[in-house]
Amino acid sequence: MELKQFYIPNSLDNFNYILVDDTSKEAIFFDPFDIADSGEWLEKQDCHVAGYLLTHHHFDHVKAVEDLKSRYQVEEIRLKDKESMNLGEVGITAHYTPGHIDPHYMFLLNMNDKKYLVTGDVLFHSGIGNCKNGGDVEVLFETISWMKNYFSDDCYIAPSHDYFIKNLDFAQTIEPSNGQITIYRDKYLKARHEGKYLWTQLKDERKYNPFLRLDSNELKQTLGGKSDKDNFIKLRSLRDRF
Repeated sequence: MELKQFYIPNSLDNFNYILVDDTSKEAIFFDPFDIADSGEWLEKQDCHVAGYLLTHHHFDHVKAVEDLKSRYQVEEIRLKDKESMNLGEVGITAHYTPGHIDPHYMFLLNMNDKKYLVTGDVLFHSGIGNCKNGGDVEVLFETISWMKNYFSDDCYIAPSHDYFIKNLDFAQTIEPSNGQITIYRDKYLKARHEGKYLWTQLKDERKYNPFLRLDSNELKQTLGGKSDKDNFIKLRSLRDRF
């Protein structure tokens, strides 16, 4: 069983994902932006496409939906909040996570030895999504507050964009003494030098993602808000202008 990641070079630095069951040779797409490379890879695996799941309906998450439907004669798989399905031995559970836009869903993938969280545009490496196109920053605060306590630290995150370096650069301005920021920048650059992308878990994100570090004294001092919510809103506003 594999969650295959595809980077799509464009101005938005999109990632697309395909979950493949090695036994049944069935596959599910997540947020298809472009299926040129991923479709070619899939056909080499001699796989059958069972459908696709969408975290939300912004353009860069549905751009290749019509191509996907035409090429494989499939439809969207719709799951409600906390509703689950299986692909082979993998359990897939939808979680309603509004804020970036409403509705928005994350998908938790439970494999035998790993958990993946397909986070769409709610959680990125060292950042979160913006609220510029139909979002609500106060709702996003509630979603992130719930998410960081609900999911286990061993979940690998699968975000829809590669904003890692810019997000780390921003985090450095908020917590300049946080040495983890430099450590993970070096890890990311080493992975890229090897032609790979760095997978992180939630326990990693808690070390350097400022939106998950509202209890940091340095962050509180930098932002000066009266509450975690105030600091979160200010943090999102600062990142919008960074």
